[in-house]
Amino acid sequence: MPIIESHLRPKEERHSKRVWNGKKAKVREYQYVEDLLSLIICDIVNGVQKSDIMTKLQEQMYEGQKQKYTYKTAEMYYYTAMHRIKEDREADIENLKDKLYSQYYQLYNDSMLVGNTLVAKSVLDSIVKTFLPDEKNIKVDANINGDLTIDFNFDNNEGEL
Repeated sequence: MPIIESHLRPKEERHSKRVWNGKKAKVREYQYVEDLLSLIICDIVNGVQKSDIMTKLQEQMYEGQKQKYTYKTAEMYYYTAMHRIKEDREADIENLKDKLYSQYYQLYNDSMLVGNTLVAKSVLDSIVKTFLPDEKNIKVDANINGDLTIDFNFDNNEGEL
């Protein structure tokens, strides 16, 4: 059973439209492809090589697999599974960034409350490296007096309206 258009949609839209060449797909057939994709994703996550997954698809070695697949169809299954892994990873990265920023922010506040500017500077350096990796012009300086200076090094001549 080939992968249909709705299997390739983003996660939020995936189950809403089960269309296959202009016809509505049967729920059983749709679920069969979803189950097979889940098995392939499991193999990828467990470190099974692409060639082994392709062989399993071509030789009908997956549990519940109804037929052998051509190389092209097997490759479609493999790349769809890889796309889903990437999609899930990108969502996890965004959630992790939010959590990490909250933790950095709390650590920065705690260090400033007790007057530990060296830790505050270190936290700000970490924030810059984590959330602005391409920015090379930002400088964070702390001195013994407890003064903290953040220099974004913006050029006033650029971008004036």
